[in-house]
Amino acid sequence: MILQLVHRVALALLLIQATAHALSLAKPGCQERCGNVVIPYPFGVGADCSSHETFAIACNSSFTPAKPFHGAINMEVLEISLQGTIRVNNPISTSNCPNRPDSTLKMDTSKTPFSFSDSQSKFTAMGCNNLELINGKDVETGGCTSFCNSSWRPSTCYGINCCQTRIPPSLKVTDVSLTNVYSNNGVESCKRAFMVEKDWFANLTNPFDVHFMENVPVVLDWTANATCKNFTERYIKDQYETVCACGWGSEGNPYLVNGCQEFLSVERVSFCNITSRDNTCYGINCCQTRIPPFLKFINASLGSIDRSNDQTGCKYAFMVDQDWFTNLTGPYVVQRMDNVPVVLNWRPYGACRSFGAFNSATDSSESLCRTQTFCTNQSLCSCNPGYDGNPYLPDGCQGKDYYVDECAKAAYMPMHVREQAA
Repeated sequence: MILQLVHRVALALLLIQATAHALSLAKPGCQERCGNVVIPYPFGVGADCSSHETFAIACNSSFTPAKPFHGAINMEVLEISLQGTIRVNNPISTSNCPNRPDSTLKMDTSKTPFSFSDSQSKFTAMGCNNLELINGKDVETGGCTSFCNSSWRPSTCYGINCCQTRIPPSLKVTDVSLTNVYSNNGVESCKRAFMVEKDWFANLTNPFDVHFMENVPVVLDWTANATCKNFTERYIKDQYETVCACGWGSEGNPYLVNGCQEFLSVERVSFCNITSRDNTCYGINCCQTRIPPFLKFINASLGSIDRSNDQTGCKYAFMVDQDWFTNLTGPYVVQRMDNVPVVLNWRPYGACRSFGAFNSATDSSESLCRTQTFCTNQSLCSCNPGYDGNPYLPDGCQGKDYYVDECAKAAYMPMHVREQAA
């Protein structure tokens, strides 16, 4: 079966999407958004909308738009991913900075499912003559040192006026200390330190903009002590954590019952050639593509790739028998048609089971396939080689009036049928 797209002059894009509607990621009956942020379950806004109090989100509507805040870690939420991460606004630790009170970055998430993401976050410190340490629970777990060069204004962070380092995995307790590397006659420079999303600092146009900020984005990992629902699988996120995910060919929220729905998608593009008038379909005025197996839902949309092109000609899209289009005397007869032939697969209800041994002469009401039948690899009933008729009717398969080669008969069957016949 082939998907056809035929049109005249316009550039067209065809997308077949098997998802019939957008999936809701929140628990049914609960608020799905707070401002511009989607709140997927196991997180939730309001009573009985999260899986646990540590996933409860408060939506503060005094802001425009509203802003979500996480009570357990007391931070503004920027984004929640069902892949086990959450982006939050993290406060900057400061020392001896003009017009800013000294503050220390302290955080303890040991009683929550959250930890700093070692793969998506870094520890960053800014200033001159600084030794910044990450103090974990009763032990120093990391840190970095930045040296002085007053004439240089860095756009990078390699140890001069700025340093960065990776953080240890599953870091839950932090208490950042900022000190001088060496004595400078009692004079201390401004120091800043913060956990930050790993690529955020490198993408700053001017790193000194940090001096005017109170918070920066950081990524935390999270895990949910929940059972993965149908169409889902658990996978190891790192050596400490596992999370749920929708299985291959499905999308949605794996923490909700029926939260994952199957989908398949394909796309093809056809380009323009006004003079093309043949019955081929290779991407000029027409394109074809195979469709995924077991496709049950489609929603075909047609649109122009080059929106500056004002030639928006007629467009057609259809599922069609794979050889039908090439056998047309002229493809533009499609413009006068309302329907085209297409082939669908079907399967009978019930399991494909053949009764008894190979070539059994006994029938059974419990077997889907009747006597002198076997199950094909496509879960359909078929008459045994040497027999012909309807394998779903009692005595529907009758012997033919010619000799049957036993070797050829065996080669025709699936392996499990050959073993049954042996």
